[in-house]
Parts: sequence; structure tokens; C-alpha cells
Amino acid sequence: MTPIVLERASATPLYRQIEEQLRSAILSARLRPGTQLPGVRTLASQLGVARITVVQAYDQLASEGYLIGRVGSGTTIALELPDRALRVDERPAALRLVSAAGGGPSTQSQRTLHDKAARPALSRVAGGGQRLPAKLDDAGHPRFPATNRWVPAPESVAAVPGDELPYDFGQWRISMDEFPIDLWERLLRSAWRDMSGGPSGTSLGSPPLGDPGLRETLAAYLGAARSVTAQADRVVITTGIETSTSLCSRAWLGAGRRAALEDPTNPLMRRALTMSGTDLSPVPVDVDGLRVDRLPAAATLVAVSPSWQFPMGGTMPMHRRLALLDWAARAGALVLENDHSGEFRYQGPPLPSLQGLDRDGRVLYMNSFNRLMPVGFHLGFIVLPEPLVESFMGMAEAVGHAPSSLEQRALARFVADGHYDRYLRRVRGVLADRQAILIGALRKHLGSAVTAAPAEAGMHLVVTLDERFGPASEVAERARAAGVGVATVERFRMTPGRDRELVFFYSTLDEDRIGEGVRRLARILFSRDATHRAAEHPPTDKAPGATPNGARQVTAHGAPGTPRFRRIRSHA
Repeated sequence: MTPIVLERASATPLYRQIEEQLRSAILSARLRPGTQLPGVRTLASQLGVARITVVQAYDQLASEGYLIGRVGSGTTIALELPDRALRVDERPAALRLVSAAGGGPSTQSQRTLHDKAARPALSRVAGGGQRLPAKLDDAGHPRFPATNRWVPAPESVAAVPGDELPYDFGQWRISMDEFPIDLWERLLRSAWRDMSGGPSGTSLGSPPLGDPGLRETLAAYLGAARSVTAQADRVVITTGIETSTSLCSRAWLGAGRRAALEDPTNPLMRRALTMSGTDLSPVPVDVDGLRVDRLPAAATLVAVSPSWQFPMGGTMPMHRRLALLDWAARAGALVLENDHSGEFRYQGPPLPSLQGLDRDGRVLYMNSFNRLMPVGFHLGFIVLPEPLVESFMGMAEAVGHAPSSLEQRALARFVADGHYDRYLRRVRGVLADRQAILIGALRKHLGSAVTAAPAEAGMHLVVTLDERFGPASEVAERARAAGVGVATVERFRMTPGRDRELVFFYSTLDEDRIGEGVRRLARILFSRDATHRAAEHPPTDKAPGATPNGARQVTAHGAPGTPRFRRIRSHA
């Protein structure tokens, strides 16, 4: 279901806002014919409105021929839609105002969203692909090497080569405990049979832009799940975020060009842009994400993660998203949207993707499945604005970057048949539980010595240390020597910061290891070294949690002596 954002202060009735946004999603193909809509009670609960409000919106769309309602079957998008195209003037009022402020929509943006230019045909399949595994099981199916399957990824931002960290809070991939292993192997075998027609082996080479079936599947899925406006011929399959960023930098950046980047930022994006020879301008972030008012005028591209800023957290609210799009239109710049944590949201309704709000062809949307899939699986994608398709496609075809067709075809089935959504729901539940366990352990073992920010999304927690413990980078070194891996925010900065924040990735640790890891860290912090650093602040007779003037400290949770928790705001 595409996210619906209600402007409760608007003069437009709520039922009309729901109706307009659903109609827009249907006409722009973000909601496809035959898609099942949530029931009236469910949608009303999600949006916080009365059921009659949803009934009015559904009834109006049904009367126009967009929806079909059947007793016992719910409400679905009509298979045959009214002959009508969505124009820019039908956008929500907030978007029209932004365009007007920027001098009005261009001639190109006034075209209907369905008036698409002819696309270049896909080039021939690249040859020389890898070969399927030679070993077969008793049924003649390929036997995939066990060493590449279902083991935790050796990707830690806290460890160094040779480390054995039993309590590693630096793993930024998902545990495979919830992954449907048997189902995935069946999908791989099915894809192999479809490709080969037999056990003799076949090429795993892929069309340079990606498997057509997967591109079609992702276009439909992203429209419904993330409000991304996409057709299959605008989707390019890559091997992940770094490859996607590298391709974009090759196409539109290079030596002498300037890109703006959140600071702190995703290290994969930073590395890819740096290797292209692009000049980088760090832009500070706050609780609402990237500071649009600090963007350099000379930037031709800005890389941003509006769904959940990495690593500081925070969801970019609607007013700042619109301001960023307005800046890009005025500056003639492109926006590279990394939606890496858009799917990991535990609280509040998700905001639509930045790309879904774009009407000037400025936003390139990218994401990756790599953290959610088994080790060795490398697959991401980019959704291109239509004006940029032709220039990008030629370069992408020449580079030849697509992963194997076997995995692409299996993933297409995994997503299209609903398995990915079910898996994602389980993962969200596990991550929410583990974050709660981590917060509980911090309260128990560290008390008011740290300040934490309970996260509404993502799979890590940023924890700020009290000044008396010294630099976070030194604390992380001492922790590593005790078998506890923990990263620092400083590691992800482009410009030096205060070096007081630790980053806890909790997705691969169970309850026992989370608790023991935090206990060991507390012992390190309160050790003689930490006490020596705190010599200027000797203990007093005040009760635990007392402030310097003797008053009791009360946290956001109302209890003295527990961590100071601040809520990261998320605005609709």
C-alpha cells in the first residue's frame, strides 16, 4: 500500500485528501490494477481517522471506476481504469506551491505522466557469464556450496582483521535466523530449471540492465510499498549501493564536479564518489536529516538518505523534502536518494519516497537487498528519472555490472509472490525486540552515564557517552580488547566531531549476547582508566542520578538514574 500523508491543517477535507492521493497513485501506476487495498477499518486505524472518512474516499473512487468492492473480497484497483491521465495540476496543493515558487513547472513537467517517449530497446545479452555449480543432488538439481550459505556476514565496522569478537555490535547486516532458507533454495532451483531446461548447466550472464522480469517486479513493488514512480525500463539492476553510486558518478560527475554529502554519512557512498574524482562537500545534519540551508550552490549532485539518516537517525519531514526538491530544481542539480532503511520502520506511518514527490526529473532512487539476503548475494537497483534514462543506459551497458540472472529470477519470484514482504515483517519484529533489549541493557548497566536515542527505524542505536569517559574512539578500542565490538559516529564523519557517540548495530546479536556485551562495556567504562579520566569529577554524597545542584535527574521515561532518552522526531 502506498503511504498516504494527511495535512490535518489543510482546508481540504481528509476524505478528499485520501481520495486524491489514491487516485494519483493509481494513475501513476504506483498502485497497479488488481491490487488489494486495506479494509476500511484497517486504513482508518493506520491514518488515525474515522471509518466514515475512508468509506467516503473509497465510494468516490468506486463511482469514478477506479475501485471495485465485492462482499467477502474487499476493495481492489479496477483492472480497466478510466481513460484519464494524471497531470501536474492534479498534484497535492503543497507540491503545486513549491513548483510555483520555483518559477512554475517546465514544459516537460506539464506533460502527462503517461506520455512516455519511446524507449531504446534492450541490447543483446552479454556473454561470458559464470557457470552453474557442477555438483548436483540426487534429483539433478544444483547443490549450492555450503560455505556461501546462511552464515553471518563478515562485515563489521568495529572489528579489524584477526579479531574474534563474541559481542560484535559492528555487524551491519541482518541475522539470517528469520530468512526462509528452504524456500530460497527452491526458488533458485526453479530459476535454474527455467533457464537451463536441464541439469547440463547454462550461463548465468544477465542483460546489462538487469533481468526484465525483476525490473518489472521491482517497479510494481516500489510503487505500492515506497510511493516510487517507476516503469520497468527506468529500473537498472546493480550489485548494491556502492555500485549504484559509482555508476551515477561516472555518468554525471567526475573530476572538477562537486557532490554534496550528508556528514556523517554512509561510507559506501562516500568511497564511490571519492574514487570517481568528484569533489565532496560535507553538509551537516540535524534531527530532521540533511540541512538544506547549508547546501553549496556549486553542487551538481546531493546524496541523501531521507527515510532514515545514517548513522545519526532521523526522518526528513515533508516540508524539508519539498525544500530539497525546490533547491534541486533551482540549482539544476540531481538528488541521489538512498532509501537503505526505508523498509526498517517500527513506529509511525512511513513518508513517501523523495522520488515519489519529484515532478522535475531530479531524483535518482536507489536501494539494496544485500543486508537482508544470504552472504554472497549482491543485488541493488536504481530508478532513473525519465530525462536521464538514455544517457545512463548507454554507460551502464558498457560497464556490464549486473549480477547473475539466476539470483535475479529467484528474487523476482521472492518479491512478486509476497515472500519478501512476509520476511520483512518478521525482521521488523525481531529488530524492534532487539532494540528494546539493548535499551533495557543500557538502562540496567550504564544508567545515566549515557544518553541514547530510541530509533523509529533502522537497525542501530546511537549512544552518547558522558564527557568523563573520554573520546568514544578510545572507549571503542578498549572495548575491542575485551571482545566487544562497537563503532563510533566519528568513523562515519567527513569533518572532525566531538567523538562522544558510539553506534550499536544489534541485528545479529541475541538477547544474551546483547546483555553481556553491554555489561562488559559498562565494566570498561567504570574501570580504573575511566575513573582516572573522571578524577576532576570525584563522587559526591548525592543520590544516584542527582544533578550538580543536588536535584534529582528525571529522564524522558520519568525514572531517575536511567539513561537520558531523547525521541528522534518524525514529521508527516
